Amino acid sequence: MRANAHKLSNIDSESHTANCVVCGRVKVYPRNEKKTGYKGWRCSNQGKAKAKRASKKEYSKDKKKVLNRNRKSRLWRLYRITEEEQKLIEKFQREHPTMYRLLGNKMGTDHDHKTGLIRGRLDWRINRAYGLLEKVDPEHVSELLRALADYHDNPPATSALGEKRYGLMGKAQYKKKMVYGPPSGAGLSLGSERLNVQDSKSESKPLCFEVERTE
Repeated sequence: MRANAHKLSNIDSESHTANCVVCGRVKVYPRNEKKTGYKGWRCSNQGKAKAKRASKKEYSKDKKKVLNRNRKSRLWRLYRITEEEQKLIEKFQREHPTMYRLLGNKMGTDHDHKTGLIRGRLDWRINRAYGLLEKVDPEHVSELLRALADYHDNPPATSALGEKRYGLMGKAQYKKKMVYGPPSGAGLSLGSERLNVQDSKSESKPLCFEVERTE
């Protein structure tokens, strides 16, 4: 569409809005008379289609160059760090005795959502889990993470019951074959057996499912 097709009317110079015959009510900008040789106002959408076509043409010619430029731009706009600084952070973590475990094949730059502080690089799954934990108790995240590590190393259920108790392996939901632990094979595994389990919603109708047992 030609640039002069974006004709304006009912221009409000205070709110910088006007009626465009193509776009309707839009934001408008004053023209740069020295640069363009024209006075007045222009539609904010004018020239966008041309810029989009030029961007697509450049992308088709050199995809790698465009992606690299966009990555650098995103890093600076979101985190205020350069690509070289990001690599420096990642190198430091890879050489750290414990923090290298937090890296993965697909990583993201982690930052504090409250202050904007850049913290480092994390595997995208760890980054997501970290963000969820921060929402649980924002003021005591460090204590929460240490408690979770202790919980993992010393399951409280084993201490409370005085023994290791194994339930369903995999996701805890009803399946065609209900396979129970332990993973070592000392408990339930191959060889099907029918069991009746009382349905919590109906006392009169027992729920049946398959179980695989090991010798």
